[in-house]
Amino acid sequence: MPIPLARMRPRGHDVAVARDLAWAAIYEAAERLNQRVGDSSLEVRASRRRSFLLWTVTEGIEVTDNWTDVLEPVRRRRLMSSKWHEIQPVQQAASNVGSFLRDRPDLA
Repeated sequence: MPIPLARMRPRGHDVAVARDLAWAAIYEAAERLNQRVGDSSLEVRASRRRSFLLWTVTEGIEVTDNWTDVLEPVRRRRLMSSKWHEIQPVQQAASNVGSFLRDRPDLA
């Protein structure tokens, strides 16, 4: 009879739940900002980018359209690691994206 994964590694389960809470905060902030965007081609969304060159995973709030690709990073980890390093709080990243959307330096 196999042993359930949660029983073998209870800490691993807690780490996954904590990761989902942080991702949920990033996702909610991106959704809130996306509702304020007047331009139909511009999209604000939560992003998880993997870089195989640097061996990192970066999560943050992303602003994209055909010509714009802006990422405001919130946290980063090594590719094969489970420990996240916070770059900036979600509220600060959302504030930076909000100021980008107000000023739109990509159109200047």
